[in-house]
Parts: sequence; structure tokens; C-alpha cells
Amino acid sequence: MGGSGQFARNVWERMKHKKHVDMDDTATRLERCLTMKRLIFIGIGKTVGVGIYVLIGEATKDAGPSVILAFFVGFVVTLLNGLCFAEYASKNPRTGAQYTYMYETIGEAFAFIIGWTSVIGYTTAFSMAARGWSGYIDSLFSHRIENFTLSHIANWTSHGSPYPEYPDLPAIFIILVVMVVASLGVNFASIVNSLLTAVAAGLLVFITICGFFFANSDNWLKIPGGFFPNGLNGVLKASSSCFYAFQGYEILGISAEETVSPKKDIPRSIVLVLVIVTILYVSVAVSFTLMVPYTAVNTNAPFPGAFEYNSVNWAKYIVEIGPILALTNLCTLELFSLQRLIFSMSEDGLLFRFLSHVNKYTKVPLGPIYMFGPIVIILVLSIDLSNLIGFMVTYAFIQYSLFAAYLIILRYTKPEGEGIDREQTELSKNLKQSSVLCSNVRDCLSVKVLVLIIYISVFILSCLVVIKGASIAQRSLVVIFSVVILGGIVTIATILIWCEEQRGDSRGFLVPLMPVLPVLTMFFNLLMLVSAIDKGSLVASVVLAAVGVMVYMFIVIYDVTRQNMTGASDSDTVKLLQEEDTEENESSL
Repeated sequence: MGGSGQFARNVWERMKHKKHVDMDDTATRLERCLTMKRLIFIGIGKTVGVGIYVLIGEATKDAGPSVILAFFVGFVVTLLNGLCFAEYASKNPRTGAQYTYMYETIGEAFAFIIGWTSVIGYTTAFSMAARGWSGYIDSLFSHRIENFTLSHIANWTSHGSPYPEYPDLPAIFIILVVMVVASLGVNFASIVNSLLTAVAAGLLVFITICGFFFANSDNWLKIPGGFFPNGLNGVLKASSSCFYAFQGYEILGISAEETVSPKKDIPRSIVLVLVIVTILYVSVAVSFTLMVPYTAVNTNAPFPGAFEYNSVNWAKYIVEIGPILALTNLCTLELFSLQRLIFSMSEDGLLFRFLSHVNKYTKVPLGPIYMFGPIVIILVLSIDLSNLIGFMVTYAFIQYSLFAAYLIILRYTKPEGEGIDREQTELSKNLKQSSVLCSNVRDCLSVKVLVLIIYISVFILSCLVVIKGASIAQRSLVVIFSVVILGGIVTIATILIWCEEQRGDSRGFLVPLMPVLPVLTMFFNLLMLVSAIDKGSLVASVVLAAVGVMVYMFIVIYDVTRQNMTGASDSDTVKLLQEEDTEENESSL
């Protein structure tokens, strides 16, 4: 019993182990060459994907001309998430983003699940981007590629869902091209990204300017329903689509270990990227809704359809290039994100260690490319990836809501380890002094308990708003009373936390209006989660998370058993491999 008890304790200690990251330690085996300018191009390239070219059609159908306001709502929600993300990023100069932040703050077990789901998400997104790129290329050739493949290569239509109808050869081609680009180093990949981003953003500017030449104010004022044809509900429904169009800025956190000055450049670039993208989106939305009435929008090809509506066929063909370039860039950046995340996890000993080996010439890890590139090709050939879209949305909202919740805990909890110097402590005290009324809050309710109460209350409140929204509009006393009680609980808990002294690390970027902004971030993310989730995405999320738990437990039990037998810890082996890679890189110089 003693041996098994000690083994169980070792496993538990490993699961709650936290990774120590020194925000002043910028040493890395990768190449720090990403400046603020390059980061902005990377962020815009990942954000301005195919979403704006497709989602604006559906969003305009829902909201009409008021889709402009829907983009502002999407911007506000994304900015709240971005500010929380920026605070994590400014204190962590390592690659891995969400995975590394959770490893440093919550522990290894939870970090692995975040990393596991992120790997699945990036792999799926890469596969979908390649499939989308193939579809746009095929449409330029009037679907001749698809017809030739079905007639002369293979026809899988008889297999049914979830299998694809035919082998997508153009998708395989773009995957191989992107693998080559990623293998040549971050400098070359950054140049390719900058060029593609500049052209894709330039096309949005072209659509905006060209659209104003064919603008007609009647499309705002003299259409059925006017500027708000579907009222506030239409704006909120469209906001969900617009929110998806803003996603992608998290790649900046993944780029931290290759950024010249991560503590300053990453928070600034996140905000600048979101502002620039918002200006592009809102400008395009204004031009688009003035150019064509919302009742005549072609949801399959919004921009080409708008120019065709105004008989400007030459512009229609130019605009069709936009999604192709955006998807090419998106494929490159999805592999970039996947490559860095796998490198970080394998460097920590949670994946195969050969995946963290850095090539001494290109200064990038090639193992993730050679291992996951073929996996993406297999996914493209074997499954219709639209079945996993719901999972990607679900885990994104859960991650962002948890980031906001735990950020509050970090700001009001004294850091573990050696502590902070006197100057930093004084700065933290100046941020927020405890009031007399709440001076003994910590004695009865810890910040962690208050955050948990807020999270649960906000989740129930979100469910009531989404599921019983009609009852609120009909003045149902039970539902309204429940909303008021939950809102009161959240407000009181937030005030109690606000009265506490901020004891966390006050260096780097700090989210303002703490803890109000993180609480709002939790609410908006959980509200959208409840609105977007369905049975299929819920089942996929639970199954994939369960698989991740089993994989992690296998890794932990194997490592603890090996450690007990050999006496060497897993971290010692990882450090040895890092030193070997460092020696190889130094010798190459």
C-alpha cells in the first residue's frame, strides 16, 4: 500500500506541477527576428481570412445595413478577449500561447488538455483552409478539376457522410507547398505572409473604394424595414458571425519566442491588429450595404455578387482573387501556429521529444511539419471536416472565458516562488488599496471562491438570456427575478474582489478596470458559447477532451514509472536535449 500510495502522490504532484517562466529571460533556441511590423502583418494575415469574404453575406441577411453595428459589437467582444490575452502574453516570452499560460498559472494537467484541443483545432483549421482554397481554385476553372477527378481518378460519393466525395488533389498540393515554406525558416515565411497580407488587405480597400462609386443611399433608407430590418435581435445574431471574423490574433502570443521585444510588442500588436482589422471590416460593410440591398445579397459569393448586381463584371473577377490569397496565407499561418505549439509541448516532455529539435540552419523545428503535414493530408482525404467546426467554436469560447476568470485570480493572488522586489510590491499596492469595509474579505471568502461564484452565476445567467429570452421580453416574473438575483450575485462578488488589494505581478501590460472587464469578458464568451453550442459540437468536445485525458494519464504514469525505476526526472532529460540543440546551433554559427 505504501508503494502504491507514494506512486499516486507522485502522479498527483506531476498533474498539478506548474511551469516557471521568467518574463525577463529571453534566451531561446529559435530565432528572434519578428519586429512589431512583422507581427502586425502576421496578425492581420491570420485574422483577415476567408471569414470576411463569406460571413458578411450571412450577417447582412440577418441584420441588413445595421451589420455595421454588428461588426462593432464583434470588435468590442474580441477586444475584451484580446486585452486579457495581452496581459498573459506580456508576462510570458515563450511560445505556446494558451497552453503555456495555463501551464504557468493552473498546472500541467489542465495545460495539456488546452494544448491537446488546440492541436486538434489548428490541425482541423489547416485542413479546412486547404479544402476551402481548393474549392475557390476549382471555381475559377468552372469546377473542371472536380469533374475530372470524379470521372477519371476516384468517386467516393457512394460512401456518404462523413467521407468526402472525391480525393481533393489541389488541397494536397497547397499543403505540400505550405510545408516547404514553413521548413525554410520564419524569415522566409514572414516575407511570404507580409506579401499575401498586403495584397489581401489591399483588395478589401479596393472593394471599399470601388463600392462607394456605386453607392445608393436608398439601400439604407428605402428598403423594407429600413436600417434595422430585423431589429436588435438581427444585430445580435449577426454579431456572432462577425465575432468569428475577428479570430486569429492569438497567433501573436504563439510568436512570442521569435519576437525581438515580446513584453512590449505583443500587447501593442494585438490592439493595433484588432483596430486595423475593425477599420477594414467596418469600411467594407458600409460600402457593401450601400452598393446592394440586403435582400439581394448573394450569401455564397457576397462581394462578386454585389459587383455583378451593379453590372461591374471586371471587378467581380478581381475580387475572386481575395479569398484565394487569404486562404493561402491562412494555410501558412495555421501550420505556423501548429508547429510552435507542438514544439512547446514536446520541449516540456508532453509529446515526442524529437518534435522539439530545432534545425541548426533554418532555426525552426521541422519535426512538427513532417509529422502533422501528412496527418492533415490524411484528414483531407478521409473526412468531411465540417463535422468538427462546432468543436472548434466550443473550445475557443471555453478557453477565453477561463482565461478571463483566472486572470482575476492572478492579479489578486501573491505570486508563488521567490516573490517580487520591493519596488514592484509598492507599485502593486498603489494600483488598488483595500477599503475599510472589505478589509476582511479574504478571511471569509477567498478570491478563488468569488471567481468561481461569478463564473457559475454568469454561465446560468447566459443560459437564461439565450433560452428564456422570449420570456424576459414577455415580462415573466420568475425569469426576470432569476436574472436580477444572478446579476446581483455577480455584482456583489465583483465589488468584493475590487475591494481587495492587487497582489499579483504588476509588471508588463495590465488589463484596466480590473475586475470589471474580465467579468464582462466571461459573460460575453459564455453567452456566445450557449448561443452557438449544439448537440454534435458538445459530444465532439467531450469525446476529444476525454481522449486527451487518457493520453495525458498514459504519459504521466509512464514518466513517473520510468522516473522511479531510473531515478532521472523527465525535466532532466528535456534539459539535456535542449543543451544538445544549443550546442549544435552555436557550432553552426
